[in-house]
Amino acid sequence: MRLHGDYVDGYHMGGFGMGGWWGYGLMGFLFVIIVAAIVVAVIFLARSSRSATPVSASASATSRAETVLEERFARGDIDEQEFASRIDALKRARALE
Repeated sequence: MRLHGDYVDGYHMGGFGMGGWWGYGLMGFLFVIIVAAIVVAVIFLARSSRSATPVSASASATSRAETVLEERFARGDIDEQEFASRIDALKRARALE
């Protein structure tokens, strides 16, 4: 066994520095896991923010108006001709936006 400073047989700390050769493999594996977790988190956040885009106020108001007209027609408050003319007016207004 050759002693030279802190080195014994050419290995720092008697071959126990960084856990030997398997320590490098573990460190590489953990690096890959951390990078993969960051990539997955970025993709998840990008998809969730894209799906959370709010519906425009006019589109929701138009769909609400159509729902009210359907309810009134179902109750018999308006006849078929009035229902159809009002739905057509809503669709024309939506096309102008």
